[in-house]
Amino acid sequence: MRVFFLSFLIYFSFSSAAEFFRGPQSTAQGGTGVAGLGSSEGVFVNPALIPLIPGYEALGHYRDGQRDAGQNRHAWGVTLMDNGSDVAFAGTLSYLRLRDTGLTAGPADGEVWQAGLGKDFENRLSVGASVYRLEYDVDRQSHTQWNYTLGTVWMPVSGWVI
Repeated sequence: MRVFFLSFLIYFSFSSAAEFFRGPQSTAQGGTGVAGLGSSEGVFVNPALIPLIPGYEALGHYRDGQRDAGQNRHAWGVTLMDNGSDVAFAGTLSYLRLRDTGLTAGPADGEVWQAGLGKDFENRLSVGASVYRLEYDVDRQSHTQWNYTLGTVWMPVSGWVI
């Protein structure tokens, strides 16, 4: 049973979905996603990190830069987190505005809402789930997409995470 459970965790930890936002630490490390795991921006990568954020946080996000020659990505947003001692589940709510230029004939404007919950068990196993709503306007056509993310973090010893 342990082998099955460990295989299940490893499989789902390596199968990632499309990312719509990377924070400054992750972007500075080449967009790996791993760089944000020790910070609050890690909740965009793995919702199991939500209960590992201490207390309450309110974050502002801003990104502006070129992806390639003639392609620009711009984003701003806010994230609110609550992991106080008086809550049953740690939670997060994020809102982002996105604008990509150079990929299509016109700009692509987007809006993202993300909500997530997470729970820590005995300070060793953390699980989380989040739901995303992405709405994009490209060439005067609107597209709406719903996604979800499930995540686990196992900490066999302090400072070591799988």
